[in-house]
Amino acid sequence: MIGTQDRRPRSLGRFPAAVTAFVILVASAAPAAAAPGDLDPSFGDDGHASVPFRYGGAAALDLHDDGSIVTAGTSGYRGQHITVVRMTEYGALDATFGGDGVVRPAFLGDAWGSAVAVADDGSVIAVGSIGKRVAVARFLEDGSPDEGFSGDGRLSFRSGASRWTGIDVAALPGGNVLVAAEVRRPGDAMVGLLSILPDGSFDPGFDGDGRTRFLLGPPKRVHGVSVAVDDGRVFAAFGKPHGIGLVGWQLNGEVDPTVGVDGVAKLPVEGVGRVIDVEVDLAGRPLISTVSFSDDVFPFGSGLIRALPEGTLDSTWSDDGFASPGAPLSGMTGIAVQDDGKVVVSGLECCGAGSGEAAWVVARFDTSGDLDDTFGTEGVVASNDFSESGARDVAVQPDGKLVVTGSAGFFYGFAVRRYLVE
Repeated sequence: MIGTQDRRPRSLGRFPAAVTAFVILVASAAPAAAAPGDLDPSFGDDGHASVPFRYGGAAALDLHDDGSIVTAGTSGYRGQHITVVRMTEYGALDATFGGDGVVRPAFLGDAWGSAVAVADDGSVIAVGSIGKRVAVARFLEDGSPDEGFSGDGRLSFRSGASRWTGIDVAALPGGNVLVAAEVRRPGDAMVGLLSILPDGSFDPGFDGDGRTRFLLGPPKRVHGVSVAVDDGRVFAAFGKPHGIGLVGWQLNGEVDPTVGVDGVAKLPVEGVGRVIDVEVDLAGRPLISTVSFSDDVFPFGSGLIRALPEGTLDSTWSDDGFASPGAPLSGMTGIAVQDDGKVVVSGLECCGAGSGEAAWVVARFDTSGDLDDTFGTEGVVASNDFSESGARDVAVQPDGKLVVTGSAGFFYGFAVRRYLVE
């Protein structure tokens, strides 16, 4: 934590007039009071903390109950590894996690990290892919592999000739883990869910074998998938040609008949939609961040959808269920819901001077889907340079402050920033 000096004004007393004028002049030049959307100077180095790697970038984050930050992604040059970093709530590497704050599960072959979750018992679950298999690693709270999980803290899975790509993860009450995957096999594509017990075995109470799939059929393919769990319901959102799909499941793996038709809702988004994240707001409504390849829907290629629990667009959210902040947010990534119901999204502005790099952007919406003009500049905070490769995920700490993760430089490490909210 960076210390702050006592800046309380002292009495001018009987100072000479010239000295008094000088003091007043200096005081008038003091920095403006902190405002919502400003970087928090008590975090890291004036609001920013980073961990350099030879090559790598963070893809997701989650929080412990005390506000400490867990980020996951990929690192490594000429050999990639799922990588998990834990920082204290103030942005310092947490040496109680793996000895130096960084752990990498020892999968054989290149592995890419895409998601992370913190379980109720403090254990950390990282998800990604190795080859054609979903990769899952579970760590104890001290960063050591959880040897009670699949014998060595690691699990990989695929079924038949299919290619399973691990995309998202949710930690369930009781210790189960729910993994969402893109599944491809010759001729068709599917959304897959895996329910894994704390010992690393598949949960037979989830659709009979711990695995369930939703078939899209030929010649379709999945364009991103994300999963959220709320009050015993599972929502999986996925991108597909000519729209966004929302599937509802129960925790036993059976389709939730209250969502759409037979558990499946098709949200009318023109063009090809790629789902980046899904979260559930305080009223149980799914929020979906997406990128559309049709400028007719989201003029700058990125938008936030709010659906009703039954799988129809929520007409009370912005413009008939769609909200898009426009420039400079050219790509929307993570979603977080504040305790007051306001919705925060992370994202990126692409690209700086032809470099291929992307600046960080954070935006906040009010409960009706309009940008919150009390946050940043008209609801948006954008970095003024392209020194980082975009913000990838966002979370709300217990004290309400916002933490955002992404890549430092052009994929040369993990970065975290913390923002004030009031």
